[in-house]
Amino acid sequence: MEIMKCLILAAGYATRLYPLTENFPKPLLEVAGKTITDWLVDDIASTGAVDGFAVVTNSRFAPFFHEWASRRLMDSLERLDALASDEGDEGEHEHPVSPDALAQAKGTAGEHGPHPVSPDAFAQAEGTAVEHEHPGLHNPAKGLAALSSGIAVIDDGTSTNETRLGAVRDIALAINTLGWDDDILVVAGDNVLDFSLSSFIEYSLNKGTTCIMRYPEPDPARLRKSGILEIGEGDLVVGMEEKPAVPRSNWCCPPFYAYSKADAAKVSLALAEGCGADAPGSFIAWLCSRSPVHAMLMPGSRYDIGDLESYKSVCRTYRGVTR
Repeated sequence: MEIMKCLILAAGYATRLYPLTENFPKPLLEVAGKTITDWLVDDIASTGAVDGFAVVTNSRFAPFFHEWASRRLMDSLERLDALASDEGDEGEHEHPVSPDALAQAKGTAGEHGPHPVSPDAFAQAEGTAVEHEHPGLHNPAKGLAALSSGIAVIDDGTSTNETRLGAVRDIALAINTLGWDDDILVVAGDNVLDFSLSSFIEYSLNKGTTCIMRYPEPDPARLRKSGILEIGEGDLVVGMEEKPAVPRSNWCCPPFYAYSKADAAKVSLALAEGCGADAPGSFIAWLCSRSPVHAMLMPGSRYDIGDLESYKSVCRTYRGVTR
């Protein structure tokens, strides 16, 4: 793994948060001044390890994500232009992003959301922004250049909770629609974290395998509602089960996954062989008996917004990415 794509899962209907999310997507709720998804995208982009972003959602919420993605595109272009201008003032670059290139890009962000802007429109902008950057896991300028290509929004065609495809089918749909043949970071768009995912991305780069995270859960009731891991030597996952009646360990798997390129290509095969489709961890449960999967100890806290009370609590207490 070197450079990867990022897929944000946002096709759920969040029925436990009704009426708040009956006609509005949970991942776009605000927490501490930013949407939940913005917290994730900003952190991931800052690593410079992702060169393409996409969101998979449903027909009910797709218009909201198109609008959000358009705003993200406009913001990244303006920031990229400002960065290029600042560097030009210092004499490092002679050519900031041209007004014509910026105008063309802005013109693509219409009511139907962002479309990938032509390579010609961004060749100058991206070259200016990242010309002197070096590979690494803290490279905001490189991440900004990636965001300037737009965030793809995939509509899975469903409109009710009863007809939802399930997370694994949504992942397969996105991979096939976008034609991705890459390592892929897959994240749930409705979780907020108090730690950066940079350490997880670095862990996956070092392992060179599909990787997940794990954390200890002492509450038996929560264990029965989670993806439960069995861990062997060297962080190797030797088994996983979604929502078991009798959990075999207290290791839980949060919905953040780094698929290797080879394993990302197996999602459709997993479904054809009967892999569970609803929970995103079902693919890992299928995969870990066929391919090495490693689990990093989660380095901080995850805030899962499940109902109105938990949302209110997170809004009161969340302080952003602090580690």
